[in-house]
Amino acid sequence: MQEYHKRVLFVINRMDIGGAETMVLNLAQELRRRGYFVGIASAAGQLCPSVHDSGIPHYHMIFNSRSPLVLFRTTLQLRRAVQSGRFQVLNPQSVMTTLLSWWAISPLFPFWWPRPRDTRLVTTINNINLPSYLPFAAKALQKLPFAVIFESEHERQRLRSAGMSLSRTSVVHCGVYDSPGGSRAYLESQGVHVASSEFLIGTAARLCKEKGLDFLLRSVAMAISKNQRIRLLVVGDGEERSYLESLAHSLGIHSSAHFLGARSDVMQLLSGIDAYAVTSTYDTLPRAVREAMMCGKPVVTVDVGGLSEAVTDGVTGLVVQERSEEAFAQAMLRLSQDQDLARRMGEQGRRIARERFGVDRWVDETLKVFGLASAEPDTSCH
Repeated sequence: MQEYHKRVLFVINRMDIGGAETMVLNLAQELRRRGYFVGIASAAGQLCPSVHDSGIPHYHMIFNSRSPLVLFRTTLQLRRAVQSGRFQVLNPQSVMTTLLSWWAISPLFPFWWPRPRDTRLVTTINNINLPSYLPFAAKALQKLPFAVIFESEHERQRLRSAGMSLSRTSVVHCGVYDSPGGSRAYLESQGVHVASSEFLIGTAARLCKEKGLDFLLRSVAMAISKNQRIRLLVVGDGEERSYLESLAHSLGIHSSAHFLGARSDVMQLLSGIDAYAVTSTYDTLPRAVREAMMCGKPVVTVDVGGLSEAVTDGVTGLVVQERSEEAFAQAMLRLSQDQDLARRMGEQGRRIARERFGVDRWVDETLKVFGLASAEPDTSCH
């Protein structure tokens, strides 16, 4: 029977299609390839079949509940999973899952259930949306985990401004795979009909209010009024989808806007666009931005959150300083009218993405933090 070097359990609310969830799946897959024993604890979601297909144990638990009884049962399940799997690193992906994970391995847990031994808590934080939540998050993350990994320097500085010490924190940018290839022909096979002479702008996000996609639709409508060759591709699903599709109709661009819903082939789809757009009201460093850069696409973005950690104005894309639909439309028009510029920016973006956001670098840096949080792997095991 194989003895594993190290055992890591990822803890996340749900395994639906999304940036944080895909990150957990990819990291678990990479660690498994390197000989680590990994598991994922979460509620069911669209990515669960991929978890099972990868041979990764999935522990079904409900973390997003207001019921104390449900949360106590979840904590008990998590404690059992940690003990039975002999997990050395517990990696929750939010403040709430950090609280429950800490309680699950705490000596304060009811005495009748043995405490897991030698399990360290290392939290990963992608994004804390609510500013009012930051003071509580700062206190919890300061006291409970052994170490905290931030997805962006921007988010780490937000927690610092809320009173959190930066000791025992690291910034590790999530890696993305190199472009798997794709083209307009692939888009055509997926029902997206765009002529070679047309300029396709794409975005991939959860369709929720903070992504600001109504702003994007209005900006695209303004751009189309000046350049009829512009088209829009929207990948993702969410509570705003019906509203956004209705808005596209009312703006008169429904025939130029393609809504594909949630997809697992995001990079193949992005390989067929000409430019990527970000219009979030708040964001850290969206995974899809790095995927677009890896596909060699220039990024047009508003100046928000941690986007500047990836996108350099005039180098890898265009950063619109003023949140103005007209200014954003002008930026898209500039790239549509100078496709040599768009191509140069895309090539530079791909070079930077390979340097900063490669998967091997991401895994190595994450393992370094995990290595500080538990004993180094025993390379003598087979």
